[in-house]
Amino acid sequence: MDTAIKDTEDKKEYFDSPEVLNEKVEQLAQMILCSNHFVAFTGAGLSTAAGIKDFRSPFNTVNPVGPGCWEIRAKNH
Repeated sequence: MDTAIKDTEDKKEYFDSPEVLNEKVEQLAQMILCSNHFVAFTGAGLSTAAGIKDFRSPFNTVNPVGPGCWEIRAKNH
């Protein structure tokens, strides 16, 4: 097995421009402020941005944390 995820398209990383990100943050903030209850389910997108290694990032990731644990394991077997 060369990689944990076979399809390169599944590994593709997307980043919003600062303007789009700000719009999304404002929209989310308004939704939270208008809600009666709020629960957040977070995942690799938040952890890698915070510098925590994930499981699925490919070897050619642009994230500074580097490739994910599954990728490293797949390459070493």
